[in-house]
Amino acid sequence: MKFEKNMKKTTLLLTIIANSLFSLAQPLITNSSFENWATRYTKLAPVGWQCDSVGLITASVKKVSIPSVGSYAIQIGTMSYAGGVISSYISREDSVTSTPGNLTFDYKVYNNITSQFNGLYLEIYFKDSKKKDLRDFNWTSTGNNSSFASGSLAISFNTGEIPKYYMLRISYFNVGGVAGEYAILDNLKFSKPSASMKTLSNSLISVYPNPATGSINFTDKAKDKLIKVRLISATGQNLEFPVTNSSIDISGLSKGIYIVELIDTENKILKREKVSVLN
Repeated sequence: MKFEKNMKKTTLLLTIIANSLFSLAQPLITNSSFENWATRYTKLAPVGWQCDSVGLITASVKKVSIPSVGSYAIQIGTMSYAGGVISSYISREDSVTSTPGNLTFDYKVYNNITSQFNGLYLEIYFKDSKKKDLRDFNWTSTGNNSSFASGSLAISFNTGEIPKYYMLRISYFNVGGVAGEYAILDNLKFSKPSASMKTLSNSLISVYPNPATGSINFTDKAKDKLIKVRLISATGQNLEFPVTNSSIDISGLSKGIYIVELIDTENKILKREKVSVLN
């Protein structure tokens, strides 16, 4: 009996420790940020994100499909409310496991009236271990982007500044616009400049040629179901390419050094290495 009680105490203690470690080591924002959704207040909301209550009730925050990449994204929009037009936002707070680099993402903005001050707005606040503000950053996109574009929010810290927490808020702002306008956002990710990203080795996968011009080819001896390739520029910009016939077309890229990440069907990185592009 005494042994069973001690075992129960030990199991409870280990559970508490494991849960504490999990809460302290939450992951940074990664690609496929909006794959997981759950029902709240009878409406779907992205897991890990807070939505303003009006958005949840009126479904101005929506889950949308992107068939070309086989994933989901989030739509943040405007609606008629109390005789006017209001906007919605999402936000999240999390711990930071390492000093983040730029915040990169894909976005599309749909405005019925492009002359008005409407668009997508990101603001992020970093705090130290005592949750005191360190630095804040913001990024804005106005106008109308009918197709996806890549965005990047440059993040840098002064010597001695070590962020431990962050709060990110993303909104679709609307001044003088109309209901039904929206923005779609996907692939949020903190990235490091290419010079500081570590190589991930995989001897069964080859990336060639290097330097490259026009295209990059791949040989996958393990048949790891390589489906897409992500290229990260020196400024932290993310570009994703579907793999066709073990190759990707990079003829539209600017000359420079890129980090190449090879990604499988489970969104796992199989290999990462630097490639020089000589276009």
